[in-house]
Amino acid sequence: MTMPVPLNPLFVAADDGPRDTLRPVSQHCGTSLTDVRSNAAGDNGFWSTLLAKRRPALMVVGTSNSTRGRCIESVARCAATRAGIPVAAIEDYPGNYFEVPDSATRLLIVESAFSERVYRARPNPPPPIAVVAPARYDHWRGRARRTVVPQAPHAVLWAGQPETEACIATLEWLLAQFGDLPAQLLLRAHPRDPAFGGRVYSALCERTGIKCLDVSKEPVEATLARRLDLVVTQFSSVAVDAGFAGVPSLHVLLPHAGGELLRRLKGYDIPAICDAGAAFLATGGPQDAPLRMALLDPAARERVMVRFRTLYAAEAPTVQLVAAALRDIIL
Repeated sequence: MTMPVPLNPLFVAADDGPRDTLRPVSQHCGTSLTDVRSNAAGDNGFWSTLLAKRRPALMVVGTSNSTRGRCIESVARCAATRAGIPVAAIEDYPGNYFEVPDSATRLLIVESAFSERVYRARPNPPPPIAVVAPARYDHWRGRARRTVVPQAPHAVLWAGQPETEACIATLEWLLAQFGDLPAQLLLRAHPRDPAFGGRVYSALCERTGIKCLDVSKEPVEATLARRLDLVVTQFSSVAVDAGFAGVPSLHVLLPHAGGELLRRLKGYDIPAICDAGAAFLATGGPQDAPLRMALLDPAARERVMVRFRTLYAAEAPTVQLVAAALRDIIL
C-alpha cells in the first residue's frame, strides 16, 4: 500500500548513502528523488521555485556528509520552513543528522535506540524522534543469508572511507595481522576518496605480499555476489549490506585513524553495530587479535550474525513503518 497521492512528498538527498536511504521510501510513496545534480541546487531560488511548482505537503531530507551535500540539504530545509512545509529527516548513519539554523525539523527517523542516545546527548535537544530500522535494506529482508562458512584461501573485503590517510593507516595495520593466513584482499575504495581509481591501496598490498583485487568500480551487489568470508572497514555501511549477505564484519578503529575520525564526524567512539555486538571490533591495542577470530571461530561468527539480524530487523520490511511515521506528522 502506498501513501495517499495528495501528500505529494518531496524527497531531497545529495550523497549516495542518503539517496539509497530515501529511495525505497520515495518509491513506496509513488514518487522519485529530487534531481540535485545542477549547481543551482545549492541556491535558495532553486528550491523556492520548485516548492511553488510542486506544492508538497511534506519535505523528506537525507543527512549527507559532503560539503556540497550538506549545503543542498540545508538550503532545501530552510526553503521548506519559510514556505510552511513540514520537514522530516531520515538518517543514513547514526550521528549524521545535523541542525540547520532558520529551519525546523518536525521528525527525525533513526535506525536504532543507539542513534536516539547519540542525538539526545548533544547540547541542543533533538527534534521528535522515531526509531525504525532503515528501509534501505528492505530488499534483503526476509531473505537474509545464513552465516558464510569461511574457506581457505580466505576472501576479505576492505571497505574504505573518503579519508585517504586514515584508510592507509588502517590497511597497514590490517595487512600486518594476516601473518601466514592464506588470504586474498578485495579492495573497495569509497567513491569520494581522492585515491579512488588509483593504485594507492593495491600498491600497499603488493609491498606486503598480500594478493589483492580492486573492486572499487563494481556495484556493491556484484561485490557481495563474490565469495567473501569477512568485511573489514572503519565504519562503512557496506558492512551492513554484507551482514544481510551472511558475511560478518570487523570494524578497525585505530586511535589515530578510524577512531579519531568516527569521534570527529559522528560524535561517538563505537559504531552502533559494534555496540550491539553485531560486528567484531579492533582498536589496535597490543592484545588485539580479532582477525583470526572473525575468520576462524565459527561460534563467534554466528553469535555476531544472530545479533546483526536482530539489530537490523532482518525478517520483515520496514518501509510501511517509515511511511506511517511521515504521514503522522501532517495529519
